[in-house]
Amino acid sequence: MERKMIIGIDLGTTNSLVSVWMPDNGIVMIPNRYGDTLTPSVVGLDDTGQVIVGKSARERLLTHPDQTVALIKRHMGEDVSFLLGEEVYRPEELSAYILKSLKQDAETYLGEEVTQCMISVPAYFTNVQRQATQAAAKIAGLEVVRLINEPTAAALAYGIQEETDCQYLVLDLGGGTFDVTLLDYFETVLSVNSSSGDKKLGGEDFTLAIVDYIVQNIQVEESSLSAKDRIKIRNAAEYLKHSLSDHEEVETRIQLEAGEQKIMLSRFTFMRISEELLNRIKKTIIRTIRDAEVKLDEIEKVILVGGSSRIAIYKDFIKSLLKKEPELKINIDESICVGVTVAVELKNENPAFGEVILTDVAPHSLGIEISKRTSHGWASGVFSSIIDRNSFVPCSFEKSYSTIEPYQPSIQFDIYQGESLEVKQNLKIGSLTIPLTPKQETQSATVRFTYDINGVLLVDIQSDETGHSVQSVLIQNESMMKDLDVTRSISKLQEIKKENPFESTNEHLLAWASRLYQEVPSHYAYSIENAIMEFKAILENGSLPLKKKAQRQLKDFLQQMEQHTIDVLS
Repeated sequence: MERKMIIGIDLGTTNSLVSVWMPDNGIVMIPNRYGDTLTPSVVGLDDTGQVIVGKSARERLLTHPDQTVALIKRHMGEDVSFLLGEEVYRPEELSAYILKSLKQDAETYLGEEVTQCMISVPAYFTNVQRQATQAAAKIAGLEVVRLINEPTAAALAYGIQEETDCQYLVLDLGGGTFDVTLLDYFETVLSVNSSSGDKKLGGEDFTLAIVDYIVQNIQVEESSLSAKDRIKIRNAAEYLKHSLSDHEEVETRIQLEAGEQKIMLSRFTFMRISEELLNRIKKTIIRTIRDAEVKLDEIEKVILVGGSSRIAIYKDFIKSLLKKEPELKINIDESICVGVTVAVELKNENPAFGEVILTDVAPHSLGIEISKRTSHGWASGVFSSIIDRNSFVPCSFEKSYSTIEPYQPSIQFDIYQGESLEVKQNLKIGSLTIPLTPKQETQSATVRFTYDINGVLLVDIQSDETGHSVQSVLIQNESMMKDLDVTRSISKLQEIKKENPFESTNEHLLAWASRLYQEVPSHYAYSIENAIMEFKAILENGSLPLKKKAQRQLKDFLQQMEQHTIDVLS
């Protein structure tokens, strides 16, 4: 029986690619209708109002900025919409147009219908963003056999081509996302040890830093710039960014409506205006290494992938930071897509690829909201993790929880994804309610989380008394996308200014503790959690002298904990 063709897709922020394994040619990057392997991830309208994708749509960014949409991947899973002509589109729908175009290119090249694919996603994509990617594929007429993390795919491509056993760090700087993954490749086992990322950091942000620099240096008010002027400035920023990869200083001229402007930019200045971005990159790298509990000198290779790895100041920064020469031996544009197809063929048990065992990890912690008893009363709004970040997947874990009110008729379980101890700072991804037996004063329920290889969550809750259970796979199809509440950011903190110095101190201590909770190794996090809970309970129920004493004790404790966040790169 002839197997179904499964294509590999790298659905990127800036460009997308599709590839396939051919018996006579190996892994082939499939060309689009223009003969290019890179298809710009841009969707727009032509003069007749028809949807266009790729190169043609990108060309109209300058001339018809109000009829084109780029950087779609950055909005996957968000409750936003885009107006093209008279139609409103969600990010999933726009991504579906890109996937449909890639599907058609593959069918033209292969001469047969294609209905299955494997798609790469940033390792730090949330559950909702992964669902959105699956929904986009479904709209495009594709069944996703698996979602694979981008750094893992790049590691597969590197491991297959280099055939080297070692521990290495993969840094994936794409157009809109940054992922860091630490892997072991030993005796045909590719094992992901830890992964972290920043889903709002990529080459586009370096471009925007230059855009801000240009706007500050030209004698034109930003509010007076037309849409076309803004596009011209952005294009100039892209030119400067790329040119600085080969030159120490570059110059360009921009013809704006108010007249011609000359802009000069050096690598030194580019580094200065990108300092905040580079610090975010450093923070993500440190977190990945710390989570894996390894030392810097134990990492044998540093691999750069993603199109934005060409940025000179980024490469120089990584070399200085990690004290190693980063490697770019594989094609940074194609490596992820190549790795996806390698994963496809490993799934198909293709003898040409040998036997490689692939293990991956959960990029985020998953859990529920609970109230926790302390020596000073109940603390509410607490995140109880059931699956910790960097747990090997697929995995399944369960915990039991008891009611806090007598004779409760039901329990609602609110499910969250994130790393903060406070649920309000994490991402809510669903709710389930289970009925109980009101006749019993205290009851319990067991919650089981199962995280599959695609990073999609199955929740199963069972009443310990009645045996009644509820179950939900947290996947929404395209008809349910509008019901998702995904506008909250995982890392966004609520900044509440307190006029009372005492309250301000409390706010500072809790923010400090919350930050340390996410940064320290897991075996210290438990102590911080208990300290936070005790402090909150004292603030709610204790006397003023007890509160002041608790402030001093928590401050001393946090200063001790701070030493466990020492920069592992120093």
